[in-house]
Order: sequence, then structure tokens, then C-alpha cells
Amino acid sequence: MNEKLLVFESMLDFKAYELIPSTKRGCSGQKETRVEQGVRTSKNVKNRQTRIIDNNYELLTNLIEDNNLLERGKILLLQLNKEYDIPGGIVGLIANKFATTYQRPTLILN
Repeated sequence: MNEKLLVFESMLDFKAYELIPSTKRGCSGQKETRVEQGVRTSKNVKNRQTRIIDNNYELLTNLIEDNNLLERGKILLLQLNKEYDIPGGIVGLIANKFATTYQRPTLILN
């Protein structure tokens, strides 16, 4: 929630260029603008999201190949159990990646 608030406030003209304490590693005691911190935070969130997608994509690719799911029909359908703890917003991004890779509609039920 703090990350969302920071990014939102960095887009407001009257708050974007305020100097705030830096959260950058190795910059303790320094100040930076809210917009600089918001940009860095956005990049960090995107990198974290990409890491989650890539890790789960690899796990689910193994599931697809081990169960020969590509031979069963024209739609790729995965129903995940509790073993796969994938955040809700990420499941759709992984499904889009599978749809692009396998050129077929993909549905992942979490």
C-alpha cells in the first residue's frame, strides 16, 4: 500500500518535487524528490512482478508438459491447487504469456 501511495503522490504536481528521505540502498540520510523515489519504486515493483511471472511460468510449463495438456484440445486449461500460490493479478499475466507461446486461448483457474 505504501508503494501505491508513493507512486500516486509522485504524479501530483504539488507533491512530486518535494524532497523526502531517500529509501535507496546506501543513501541513508540523503534526500530525493518524491518523483525520483516513485520511479525507482515502480521499477522495483515491475522487476518483482517479472520474477514471480518467470518462476511460475516455468513451474506451469513443466505441469503442462508432464501431463501432455497440449494434446487434449484447442484450449489450454489449467486448474491449480493450493500447491501453486500465485497472486491473483499475476495469474492473468501468466495466462497471456501461455496464450502467446502456444497460440491458443488459455484459462488458468486459481
